[in-house]
Amino acid sequence: MGRGGDQRALLRRARRRIGRERASARASQEGAQESPRHHTDWAKIATAFTIITAAGGLLFTGISTYYSAQVSKDQLDQSREDAEAKARRQADLVSAWSYREKGGGSTGVISNRSKDPVTSVNVVISVIPGPHRKGASAPGVPYVLQIATVGPCSKITFPAKMMRDELGRSWTPDTDMRVDMIWFSDGRGKRWKHRTASYPTLLKDHPDLGDVRTRSNSFHTPLQAQVANAKPLPGC
Repeated sequence: MGRGGDQRALLRRARRRIGRERASARASQEGAQESPRHHTDWAKIATAFTIITAAGGLLFTGISTYYSAQVSKDQLDQSREDAEAKARRQADLVSAWSYREKGGGSTGVISNRSKDPVTSVNVVISVIPGPHRKGASAPGVPYVLQIATVGPCSKITFPAKMMRDELGRSWTPDTDMRVDMIWFSDGRGKRWKHRTASYPTLLKDHPDLGDVRTRSNSFHTPLQAQVANAKPLPGC
């Protein structure tokens, strides 16, 4: 091969080398262009994962806070109920009711099963002149029986016949007596109101009974006799 052939061979090799270099440059450029795209996608995924994780953390924190608040509220309510139950421990042991006698008429009872006396006791009663009719709901004549002290572990009874002078001619042997409510002071001086078949509640103000007539064991001889005849409660 002559001089001209050598030159052509060198030229072909140079062209192939230049072609390979250009192809390599294009591949490098394309790789460089694709790399940011892949990096951007991973960044978005990482950001989304971070947001989801943060939202989950906030949700968990919110739920935990809510239940913690509920537990605290329940504990506070329970503490309040325990304090109220402790405060009315003695009041729970004081009650009043009435019952029908076998031979007609009825008798009221006030009972103090606590170990301490209760004072300034007021018993609101309704006296219904006979004859007694079962199931009837006559309003009756209201009275307040005032008793200075009911001793510990004792009960006082007050039969309807005790009100004979108050009813006059309307009184009969079958006169009924109904206990509506009592209020009293416990050993700590707290005032309580107790309706029949209900829990005692603290008394903030003196009950307004209007013109209801009162009978005190200090002046009413029949009631005085019943208080003096208070009976001990067995098993107290």
